[in-house]
Amino acid sequence: MVSPELLILMATGGSSGPEFALADLDGDGDSDLADFAMFQKVFGDTGGTRYTWNTENRLIGVEPMAPKNGDKKLQFAYDHMGKRVLKKVWTYTAGSWGTPTAVTKYVYDGWRVIMELDGLNNDAITRKYTWGLDLSGSLEGAGGIGGLLATEDVSTTSNDRTFIYFYEPNGCVGQLVETTTGTNYGTIAAKYEYDPYGKRINSAAPGEYDQPYRFSTKPVDDETGLGYWGYRYYLYSLGRWINRDPIGESGGLNLYGYVDDSPNKEFDSLGLTNVGYVTPWDGRKTIRLMGFPLRGAQADGSRRSGRQRIKLVEDS
Repeated sequence: MVSPELLILMATGGSSGPEFALADLDGDGDSDLADFAMFQKVFGDTGGTRYTWNTENRLIGVEPMAPKNGDKKLQFAYDHMGKRVLKKVWTYTAGSWGTPTAVTKYVYDGWRVIMELDGLNNDAITRKYTWGLDLSGSLEGAGGIGGLLATEDVSTTSNDRTFIYFYEPNGCVGQLVETTTGTNYGTIAAKYEYDPYGKRINSAAPGEYDQPYRFSTKPVDDETGLGYWGYRYYLYSLGRWINRDPIGESGGLNLYGYVDDSPNKEFDSLGLTNVGYVTPWDGRKTIRLMGFPLRGAQADGSRRSGRQRIKLVEDS
């Protein structure tokens, strides 16, 4: 019998049928058709999605196993720290993938993307991001969650567009308001509503501005429906990571669980450890971080999922 930790069934439906994230079930070093074949009799020959990983547990490829016209294939590359620096997209047309239809390169400050470049146009800058303090009160203590202030779209030569971000209390992008001079100034360019696990539940309005940062201020790849947290990828429709905990069972028996199934009370900064809210005796809200020894923090001595629990203490 296959352990539940080895297989994640992605009940997303859609025109390509069910999607699957397969572990290396046959032990050949790759997650491929041979692994998928074990479950074809149950779900039928409806395709699925193939996920390819490198030896450092980083996702480097996503593609449909039975592509149809218009389907997308993606490939990723990472730097020495594991940050995603390249995203390539192919579009299936007339029975072939052909050449990439989009190539995006990312420039970072720490773990925060500050620029996107067009790899098909001499690395021209297409988008700039401005960041401030995140929910921890520092630049990256909460992985940038709630810290993205504004973006500038410079992909067109006629007129750059600028936007500012508005948030829900837990650091999820709620609205994007345009600040470009002209008739669109002050209008809502995008509005997002989520279920508890981050799946978008409202439909995009006509003419909505397309930008990636949404739930927990993390970028989502619309081609795959996956959110990128830094160390892991997250599937909103399941509320689970698609790759295992980098520290294995030392982080708990559930290798794919997201914030201990408590998304209303906790969030994850980089795909490594939970971050949550606590309310001290005086009623002021502070942030508890597990696994981040930040300045001014005190360890309360407790242990959870193999990680040190840290509580930020406000200065009096």
